[in-house]
Amino acid sequence: MGVLALYRILCLAALSSGQDQQKCLPGGVPVANRKYIQNDEGSDISIGLLEGAWPSAELLSELLRILIGEALGYHVHIHEKLGANGASPIFALAGCINFDAPANAPLFEEKRCGINETKIHVSIDSWLGSFPAAYEAMKSSFPEIAPVDLGPIGYEGEESIYVSQTVLNAAYEHSGIALEYYKSYNVSHNNVKQYFDSLGDVSKNELKLCNTTDFNNPQRIGNYLLYTGDYDGVEVQPDGSYFAKCFDGYWWAAPACRQNTTECLPVISAGNGWRLQAIMHWVSVYGFPAAVGISDQWSDFVKHVENTRALHYWWVPDSTFIEMQPHQLTFPRHSRSEWLRGDKKSGAAGTYIANMVSSNLVSKASKVSEFVGNINFELQEVQDLLLEFRRTGNKFEVACRWINQLQERWKSWVPVETNCMPGFGMVAVNGSFVQRRDDAVSCYVCPAGTSSQEFRDDDGQSYRCAACEPGRSQANTYKTQCEPCPRGTMSDVWGSTGCQPCQQGFYQDSLASTSCTPCDAGRTTKILGAVGQEYCVCQVGSIEVNGQCMPCGTGIACPLGSTLKELATNKESNPELPHVEFGFKSEAASPLGTFRCRGSACPGGAPGSCSGGREGFTCGECPAQTYLLEEQCTSCNNSLAPIFAVGVMLFVVGCVVAYYASNSKYEPRATVIFCCIGAMSIAVALMQNIGVLGTIPLRWPESTTGILNVGAIFLLDLDGIGLNCLAAGSSGGYVMTVVLFAVAICVVPLLGVVSNCIPWLKRRKLNWKKPKVLSMTGNFMLMSFTTLASVGLIPFMCYEHPTGDFSVLKHPNILCGSGEHQSMQVVGALVMTVATLFCAYCFWGALVAPTYSGRDRLMTFYFLINRFRTWNVTPACPAPFGPSWRLASSGVCCSSSSCWACSCSLTRAVAVANMTRWCCTCKACRSRVSSSRTSRRSPGGCFRMPTSVPLSPWCRSCRATMCRRSRAPCTCSPASLRWRSAVPVAFGSPMRPSARTTAGPMRAPRKRRKRAQKTQ
Repeated sequence: MGVLALYRILCLAALSSGQDQQKCLPGGVPVANRKYIQNDEGSDISIGLLEGAWPSAELLSELLRILIGEALGYHVHIHEKLGANGASPIFALAGCINFDAPANAPLFEEKRCGINETKIHVSIDSWLGSFPAAYEAMKSSFPEIAPVDLGPIGYEGEESIYVSQTVLNAAYEHSGIALEYYKSYNVSHNNVKQYFDSLGDVSKNELKLCNTTDFNNPQRIGNYLLYTGDYDGVEVQPDGSYFAKCFDGYWWAAPACRQNTTECLPVISAGNGWRLQAIMHWVSVYGFPAAVGISDQWSDFVKHVENTRALHYWWVPDSTFIEMQPHQLTFPRHSRSEWLRGDKKSGAAGTYIANMVSSNLVSKASKVSEFVGNINFELQEVQDLLLEFRRTGNKFEVACRWINQLQERWKSWVPVETNCMPGFGMVAVNGSFVQRRDDAVSCYVCPAGTSSQEFRDDDGQSYRCAACEPGRSQANTYKTQCEPCPRGTMSDVWGSTGCQPCQQGFYQDSLASTSCTPCDAGRTTKILGAVGQEYCVCQVGSIEVNGQCMPCGTGIACPLGSTLKELATNKESNPELPHVEFGFKSEAASPLGTFRCRGSACPGGAPGSCSGGREGFTCGECPAQTYLLEEQCTSCNNSLAPIFAVGVMLFVVGCVVAYYASNSKYEPRATVIFCCIGAMSIAVALMQNIGVLGTIPLRWPESTTGILNVGAIFLLDLDGIGLNCLAAGSSGGYVMTVVLFAVAICVVPLLGVVSNCIPWLKRRKLNWKKPKVLSMTGNFMLMSFTTLASVGLIPFMCYEHPTGDFSVLKHPNILCGSGEHQSMQVVGALVMTVATLFCAYCFWGALVAPTYSGRDRLMTFYFLINRFRTWNVTPACPAPFGPSWRLASSGVCCSSSSCWACSCSLTRAVAVANMTRWCCTCKACRSRVSSSRTSRRSPGGCFRMPTSVPLSPWCRSCRATMCRRSRAPCTCSPASLRWRSAVPVAFGSPMRPSARTTAGPMRAPRKRRKRAQKTQ
């Protein structure tokens, strides 16, 4: 800011020292008291004037500079760059950087318009009429910055052919010919060539070649040919256009002297051929013996006009040839219609010359703008000033003399302080806007929220600022009227700078409204500023059906403004339109009735959409002859039947292998096969439970899809391997699943029957035994009980749809309560009956198993008791044994206080049992044993059995009657042995006596006895 202030002080000092010395008006405003205007950034700047590069613009710009500075009191300067042509003010006042570029050059790319704020604000003597197309293009492309035409300067510019005063006087004095009249040049009446120089008097080096000028302009030459028919004066081009035919490359000869060009008088123009088409029309139509040439440079043109007796192009006002006092040739009155269509044989029209200002000067310095609009000169007045300027060469003296001599003239241009222009209003001394002229001292631009209104009184016309009434607003300054609030907006206050848009839920279909109309109940608007009731749409969560807003319900996503038509036509699943949500489906015929789907079968979107080629109202099944594979319906092929056949064969083979590999004998310790079978059972149970979890209608992570599909197979969910190819529909698939399970249950009994029908197997005792077959069947049923229950419960597991209907969870395309569902329930009830009967069978087996000890029938329940063993546990013996008796793992009951030879240790009991292969009863020694030492010395005494102990569980015929102190154990007759264990055998088959037992005392081998005693 300090640098800027210093710069302004230096400029002010320079202006004061330079311009005060050339001060014109005695009572003019000093430089120090002059005002600045502000640019768009708020910085002070002076008013800029554009001076054209022609004498009249130079002189009038100087005159205007003095008046704006000294009479109006503003800082003003003339821009350092001159306007090169009449189109320059159009672009300079708009802020275009390259305003001297050709008039038809691109406004932005080449002229660089619309980039910076203009620093040039006023242009006088602007030849706007010569470039109407350029001015219209600027107003069209940049309407905000296009300059303002304040009206004519008071006269029109004139362009035509001129003849010098010298030639004019010579012809008149010699032959009385008036050369200022066009008919005087016709060769049929006069020979005017004698008063002019020949073509050779003009050097060709100072002329332009015809092919570099408008002689080669197809449009202008085409119009010339069209209206004159002079085919000899043109050349046809390959593309069918026409160029002028210059006989020597520099001069174009008119028809009157084309055969003898030495008789042609010279007609000289400049530039690229100013007024060339009109000049060619005039000399051809009116019989001029003339040849037209174009000077190469401006200096050449001035030289040719001043030093050659020739006709020449010129315009006024201008001081270039003013001392020669040339006269304009008079042609027929101008015909605007003929010139518009290209026929230019009539005289030229005057050129409109305007006073112009920049678009922002009106708001920055309205007084200056109004003053420029009031400027008015006469053509002869300007010509006289130009002649004086030509002679003195001092434009300041000429302008100052005129200002001082004609003060009444220019003071009439200065606006009255309270005569405000449109867009302004009267203000009081404190700067507030007033409505009466008596209270006003000046004018100021009307602010936003007001309009400039015209009024008249005794002092003339003026304007005042009035606040906008409710329903109207004005957002800009310098406006003459308030705009009515457009549709969709309202204003309920005075002096509004902008109308407020109607809020959501309201609309307004009228102009200049002070309020908005609410939408009907249940409706709102998508946008602010709704312009009609048709913009009132249904709220979020509701949809328009037949003009009414209805709740969308579960499974339908209804954004704001949803309609039934949009829902039905939302083929691309646009989330901004109403659509069916993921996991739901609705039919196109009734898009609002939704059904809940399982998994990703229903992608949502448009009604009727199913993923993977599925079909049905819940996308629950694949079409006929297809099956679901990796979430995609795949066509059935011939390879599925062999796959099922191979599966059945493998199952049969597995059953056969399982029968012969399983062991029916009791093993005190678990074998490898037993452990493998147990692990497999656990794995099968785990996969069944995983399959059950997969039936729960939850959205599982994608990473669990694979293991859930595998678990589904263990529940006989065989859709993924093509079960639909063997059955029709969901119910058919369910029945097929039950049939497969029933067949699997019957395979083992059927194989047992078949094996007993094969003699070869029976001879080798390989035929299947009934108890073991029943045990294998029970084992299969036990392992697949979860599957059995899951399959049986499928028809009884339903879930509810948003419509109130129920579907089977596993087969959602089947509605609960339908005939198809009832058929499935019958089948499911049968399956559950089988499961219940199996449970009852297991309970019954657990009850009767103890009574089957020692019998083959006990093998029937082998699947129940084979898995259970005890380790480091000594179960109690049942009655009639006392509490001191324990059941060893060998199945023998022993007493903890038994004799030494028959100790109840596990090793000893097994050893004795395996040695004798018959029952060795251990009973506590009674009174006959004298001492523990004696009993230890006599490890195997046999005593009379007490009568209180029943003999039936033991050796019925073994009734020892005496006690011997010998090393021989107690003996029983082998023939009388009968094993009838009263103990339920839960761990394998009971031991039986061998047929090879011999009579007489049996004793264990010596080494085995010692090992048993050591173990004790």
